[in-house]
Amino acid sequence: MFGIQVLENKPHESYSWTEPPKVLAVAVIGYDLLVYSAPPPNRHHDLLLYMGTCLQHPWPVGSGSIDDDGFLLSNGAYATREQAKVFAAYHGQLLPTASESPSLFSEDLW
Repeated sequence: MFGIQVLENKPHESYSWTEPPKVLAVAVIGYDLLVYSAPPPNRHHDLLLYMGTCLQHPWPVGSGSIDDDGFLLSNGAYATREQAKVFAAYHGQLLPTASESPSLFSEDLW
């Protein structure tokens, strides 16, 4: 099943927490500056394809920023690939085969 969650674009710094949030899903900031997400086992390309074909977002579907592809966190915030890698490592969410890159990829999680 493919699901989409649309949120306002709120950077993770705008939230407070006692423990860092977990990484829940792949996310993309759309051209409309809303955050779209899709749960595992979806990958960013699955979400981008859905946004372009089913939601009819103009290509390219992102907002034009290098940080368009990121992840949805358990506190409802959007995190860039680099930010999400820190959270995933903290919670032990990374697979043993995870890349050494400072950026997080869905393949590192599921």
